[in-house]
Amino acid sequence: MLFVDGMNGVIDHNETVQWLYTLSGSLSRLVVKTALKLLIVFVEYIELNSPLLIQAVNTVDGKRGTHQHTHTHTVMLYYTTLLNGTLLD
Repeated sequence: MLFVDGMNGVIDHNETVQWLYTLSGSLSRLVVKTALKLLIVFVEYIELNSPLLIQAVNTVDGKRGTHQHTHTHTVMLYYTTLLNGTLLD
């Protein structure tokens, strides 16, 4: 994902972003931490990625019928970083 070709593939395939967002709800802290870090990289890569993340979140949450998540302090820190990156763009 960190290579240009890989990132362009992720940008063109919103289902991958949805999948990463879905992984943020995993029971494994390592999976959650890695998924959130990759989403942060995605949002910071180019400012046009922020709306793509918002679209992915809305799609996943719409399918789940949920809008709020409960996570530990560490996960909330990553979410905050991700949110700040999204809002700054």
